[in-house]
Amino acid sequence: MMDAHLSTPTQPILNADPKDPKHRILDAAERLFTERGIGATSLRAITGAAGMNPAAIHYHYGSKDALVLAVARRRIDPVNRHRLQTLEKLEAEARGAAVELEDLVEAFLAPQLFTVSARFGAIVHHESLEIVGQIVPELFGEVHDRFMAALTLALPELSPPVLETRFRFAVGVMLHVLRGFAGIPMGEAAFQPPSSSDEAMLQQMVTFLAAGLRAPAAPEETRR
Repeated sequence: MMDAHLSTPTQPILNADPKDPKHRILDAAERLFTERGIGATSLRAITGAAGMNPAAIHYHYGSKDALVLAVARRRIDPVNRHRLQTLEKLEAEARGAAVELEDLVEAFLAPQLFTVSARFGAIVHHESLEIVGQIVPELFGEVHDRFMAALTLALPELSPPVLETRFRFAVGVMLHVLRGFAGIPMGEAAFQPPSSSDEAMLQQMVTFLAAGLRAPAAPEETRR
């Protein structure tokens, strides 16, 4: 498994002046998006919470879609940088060989599961909005491509379509857990994560997802 310093989730560090109008809008928008959801939050509610003129969002960001993207980037970009930095370190240590599958899974999961970005990330994926469909590829495109390349090297027996499907399954499991942490109902009640430590929860997920990723493909799906 990965070294402890690689697997420890980190909090994104936001270097911004809290007095800056754009920063105040981001803070208010993130809080309201988290409390109410993106679709249910109006621009007027955001500027009111920020103590600013109703036209401030259009002046600083141009549109609600642009504001959603800015809030998402502020939280998710540091997570993705951590993912890619960890992946680069693992690949350097592997010296051209495949990185251990469990290490790849942990490198993808750990930076987001237990950070301040977890709840907002869950909400972004949970909302059925056109803007969400637009920003997810923009935010996660590079991470997807880099991890898929590493997974292809680690699991050469799986065809690209099978591996892509399984990677999406893995992301789905992560989002399900994030929604539980965020208290977002799924069906009749919200998922309640077990009362275990963050590290124990992470290792359970790594073990489960690695097993699913490396399971033998059906004969017709196996790479020839």
